[in-house]
Amino acid sequence: MKNKQIIIFVVIGVLFAGIVALVLNSQRNPLYDWNPLLRQDTKQPYDFALLQNLLKDNYKWERLQEHNISEKFDNDEDMSRKAYLFIGHYPYHDKKSAKSLKRFAENGGQVLIICHEIPDSIMLSFIQEDDCQYNFIKNDRLATSEAKGINCSFLHHNFLAKEFSFSYKSGVKDTSSYLWAYITKDYVCPPFVSLGSFENEETSSTQYINFVQAKVGKGNIYWHTNPILFTNLYLSSQNGDEAGFDYLNGLLAHIDADTWIWDNASTRNPNANSKDERSERSFTKPKTPMEYIFSQPALTWAWLLLLAVAFLYAVFGTKRRQQSVEIVEPNRNTSLEFVSTIGRLYFQQQNHKVIFEKLMSLFRSHLRRRYGIQLRDEQLNDPDVLKQIVKRTDVSETIIKAILDEYTRLNGKLNTKYIEMSAETLNAFYALMDKFYKAEEARKKMVVKK
Repeated sequence: MKNKQIIIFVVIGVLFAGIVALVLNSQRNPLYDWNPLLRQDTKQPYDFALLQNLLKDNYKWERLQEHNISEKFDNDEDMSRKAYLFIGHYPYHDKKSAKSLKRFAENGGQVLIICHEIPDSIMLSFIQEDDCQYNFIKNDRLATSEAKGINCSFLHHNFLAKEFSFSYKSGVKDTSSYLWAYITKDYVCPPFVSLGSFENEETSSTQYINFVQAKVGKGNIYWHTNPILFTNLYLSSQNGDEAGFDYLNGLLAHIDADTWIWDNASTRNPNANSKDERSERSFTKPKTPMEYIFSQPALTWAWLLLLAVAFLYAVFGTKRRQQSVEIVEPNRNTSLEFVSTIGRLYFQQQNHKVIFEKLMSLFRSHLRRRYGIQLRDEQLNDPDVLKQIVKRTDVSETIIKAILDEYTRLNGKLNTKYIEMSAETLNAFYALMDKFYKAEEARKKMVVKK
């Protein structure tokens, strides 16, 4: 009994120490902030410090710290070879600054705006009344597609064969869904033309427009949604993926400029006395339950008292209060014995059809658990489903098509009355399945070697 009590005390002590460590750890500031705040200068995953450094190192670079666009652009100076860049949640432009920005474009400047929503002041300034101004002003310009990842591409012939894949991360090793913004096709009308799009990697059936361009005087205005694609996370070479860097190069290849003017001022509302309330309300990280408890003195004492009572009860209230119960040996039925029994049963009954169905059921379960593919009977002859399986598993299309065709053929015959499956036919179908699993294992080994 003494040894058992010692073990109980040790376990209780470890649990108590773990709770204390968890509480203390919840008060620390995390190393990374995974909220998409889209700040200009900081080095968190979803900020733009790395983008600024890349532009500084490769181009002439200027920065607007104040809301002085009118003073800088409202003149007849030749602005060719210059480009204006805003990137963030929302550009705060009034009518005056929007007209100055249009004048900059008319004099040969390139205007690149990367944001979730473009303000009406810019649309009213850049789009003429005989164009699709009514659609852009009176209706929502944006919609969203929810997915963990997307595949982006440009429509220019130099980039048609390239695809850039992005996955939204909520932690170092965690991914989650994100609302990827796109411009609805109804509103991509003259003077705007489409330059780029993306597809939801979970459906891969629809192209969503996310990059458009309009000619303005001697220059152009470009609008790209999803500024998150150009943040530190995707541009960094430390994650081993150069899709973000290559995608940025593809975007900049559309714009002929030697000098970039980074608009840092328009991320803030000039009429607000404090920080952008819209960003704070939408993107500030909420407090965790433990942070809230320890921010209130009454709740803090209640939490500590609860821990103390639980500890005292564990020490004094868990003693045995009844006689020991005799141990009863359970019936032996290990997994190996169970499998052997079921195997002998099928062998004796020669029920090859059941084994045939089990093989296909395991194949479907494998596709669902490992690759997230739901394979239904009505999808067996669907070429799009076949391409999706080939893409996800990286196994030869010949092997997978042979499995699906053979199952469809045999299943159709077995549904006919008085037709049974022979052992040779079952072995042939098993051999097809074995080819798939071996090809899958071979692909894994090659990836490990690389």
